Amino acid sequence: MAYDVERLTSDAETELRALVTEVAGPSSTVEVAVRTGRADHEILARASECGADLIALGTQGLGGVRKLLFGSVTEKVLRAVRIPTLTVPLHVPRDEHARIGAIVAGLDLEEESEHVAAHAAALAQ
Repeated sequence: MAYDVERLTSDAETELRALVTEVAGPSSTVEVAVRTGRADHEILARASECGADLIALGTQGLGGVRKLLFGSVTEKVLRAVRIPTLTVPLHVPRDEHARIGAIVAGLDLEEESEHVAAHAAALAQ
């Protein structure tokens, strides 16, 4: 089925800008970028291009056959990412997103534990 990529991109950008304005406020410095392609590849590419320090992604909680058939963009990004990534479950109340209080760092004393602990400590500060 044919579709107008330019129009879809333009419409998506308009909606995304409205969402950003609603959530972050009209004077926010959030950059909006709409891209087409495989979502996981595009997220990782954009993070690399702009030198992102963190990727934030939602989780939809797909399970069973739905996850098997459709996969998970978040899961694919997590398997390939090279920077810290924050995942936010779909059912967390909106006002809970605005603050980060206590942080749990899962450490197993393997080689990467020091790295994980350092990132958790930096976020906690």
